Amino acid sequence: MKIAIRGGHNSQATGADGIINELIEDRKVKNAVIKYLRLDNNEVIDVTPGESTVSVDLNYGVNTANNAKVDLFASIHFNSNTKSFIGAIGSEIWLSPTSTVSVPIANRILTNLNKLGFKNRGTKNGWNVQHLFEIIHTNMPAMIIEVCFVEATEDVRIYKSVGYDAIGKAIAEGIVNHVINPTVQFKINMFANIQSVGIVNVSGINDCTIGTAGQGKSLEAIAITGTNVELKYNAYIQDVGNIIGKIEGEYEGSMGQGKRMEAITIFVK
Repeated sequence: MKIAIRGGHNSQATGADGIINELIEDRKVKNAVIKYLRLDNNEVIDVTPGESTVSVDLNYGVNTANNAKVDLFASIHFNSNTKSFIGAIGSEIWLSPTSTVSVPIANRILTNLNKLGFKNRGTKNGWNVQHLFEIIHTNMPAMIIEVCFVEATEDVRIYKSVGYDAIGKAIAEGIVNHVINPTVQFKINMFANIQSVGIVNVSGINDCTIGTAGQGKSLEAIAITGTNVELKYNAYIQDVGNIIGKIEGEYEGSMGQGKRMEAITIFVK
């Protein structure tokens, strides 16, 4: 199955902000969904845009998915409709109600999220009620997954308790309609030089995220090592161009020059 996954919003096209922030959290869930789909041997395209206006943001995701001729488009979001809410509101998914592909997938995802503790708000008509851009302009079945409400105290408690990785796995399993049991476990260590922050180090099993979201700080250099996996990476640096990495764990990028890393390619041997 060929699937496009998008994390909603960016620092210019901001999302919901409450007890938790949509932009920060949807990137975590998006990455987990992609990880589990790929572990299940699906072809996954990350159609999350960079920093851009709302129109550019939406067009990038939709056009990239359309050009790639994917089988399914899923956009990961967090919801908001009040300034504060004591209690639970839950999960919902926007789609075309006539789609024989996206409706059953959405219902499976909502069932899986409900098993984790979230209230099931059901599927919502994103075609001829809300006229949502991603639903209307994609050439394939599409859905907008609203994990939970950022200002609902019980939603946020469940989200933090369960964790983004389990939520990403629940979404991925709803898409493929079976349990995903990852057999490969590898540790990733990432080091990055971040604008006005300095060197940061994080580690993770099977996935790892480094950097900042929504703070306008550039990633200037990066180094990566792995356990049980061999890695190689190339970086594209502002005003410098492509830097070809030769040694795992070696920094690629710049230090203290104010030049942002604009792209990175990672090869797994």
